[in-house]
Formats: sequence, structure tokens, C-alpha cells
Amino acid sequence: EMVAKIGVFIVMTIYPGLVTRIFGMFRCTEIRGIAGARWIHDLEQPCWGAGSRHGAQLFPAVFAMLIYVAGVPLSVLCVLYANRKHLHDESSPRNHMLRAQLGGLFLRYEQPFWWFEVVPILVKMAMTGLLCLVAPGSPVQLLCAAMIMALYTMGVLRLAPFKTDADDVLSFCCSIVLVLVFLGAILLQQDQALRNIDGEASFDPDAVGWTLIALCLLCLLL
Repeated sequence: EMVAKIGVFIVMTIYPGLVTRIFGMFRCTEIRGIAGARWIHDLEQPCWGAGSRHGAQLFPAVFAMLIYVAGVPLSVLCVLYANRKHLHDESSPRNHMLRAQLGGLFLRYEQPFWWFEVVPILVKMAMTGLLCLVAPGSPVQLLCAAMIMALYTMGVLRLAPFKTDADDVLSFCCSIVLVLVFLGAILLQQDQALRNIDGEASFDPDAVGWTLIALCLLCLLL
């Protein structure tokens, strides 16, 4: 039981970092004066070339994406689905074992939402991996991040999947703060672009920065 619990903990802990590295294998960039896209991890290597280092890494990256990026949330969903009748049934002989091995995946949620842990996993995958392919460093990337967190926030607000009201409120507050942080980042980025054009600020960026810091500290206080 302890081995299974530790294994689940390790997989969930390293999942965002590995997802970022796997998706990073597909990141390419254009360099002015050089024909064709270049691999972000080695700018000497052309992207998608059959004889290039990037081309040689594509098959392992796709394999890792299927096994790990998609495999982890799918495995979690399958395991929870297969045991859904025993997860919250304390009279079941398998309940104690499931609580000990997989408790971190379902004990926080109400019985109808035994599957909800898959949602944060997918959100982590999108925020740490998928977004690295969407116009890195641009307002579009920040807007997509804000939209993903807004959808998650609306889901938590509508479903209230956690067992305790305090967890529902905390999850909602942290999610909405992330939405505001990304919107604030877009604001600061656009202000920098406007400064480059006319040299004048349309608002006080320091006030926005301190507001975002205060919002993040509010999550810690909650």
C-alpha cells in the first residue's frame, strides 16, 4: 500500500515538469536571416528534418507523449472508473485498500465526482506543456492561459466537487486569481509595447504589479 501511495505521489509530482520537456521537443522558432525553422533546444538544428537531430528525437517524443502525457490521466480515469463503486463505500472490503493506495486521487471529492482529479491533471498538462507551443511570449499565449483557467474556474464554481465548502471556495479563489494574473500580464505586456512606440505610459505598471502580488498573497492567506 505504501509503495503504491509513494508511486502515485511521485508520478503526480514530476508530471508537469516532464510534460513541459516532452512538449518542448516540438518547439521551433524562426530566426531572421536563416531559412527554415530551428529547434529551440539546439538552434543549429533545423526542425522536422529527416536527417537532423530534431527529426531523430520526434519518434521518442511522440511515444513519450502517448505513454506519459496522455497515459497518466487516462490511467487515473480507468483505475478510478474500475473501482468507482468501492471508493466511497466503507462497507466494501476493497475500500480500505483503495483509500490507502489511491486516496489522494479521490478522497477530497464528493462521491459523484470521483473522476474530478483527471481535470486538474489535464489543466496542468495544458498550462505547462501545451501552451509552450502557442506563440511563446506573446499576448495570445497569455490569453489562452487565462481562458483555460477561466474554464476550470467556471467548472469548479458550477460543480463544487470538493467534500468541504472550504476547499471549493479555496479552489475557486486560487483559480480566479490565476485568471487575473494572466490578464494583468497581458496588460503589462501591452503597456511595454505602447511604451516602445510613443514612450508614454497609459497607466501605472507598478500598481498593476503590486496588485497581482497582493492577489497571490491572498491565496496564501486563505
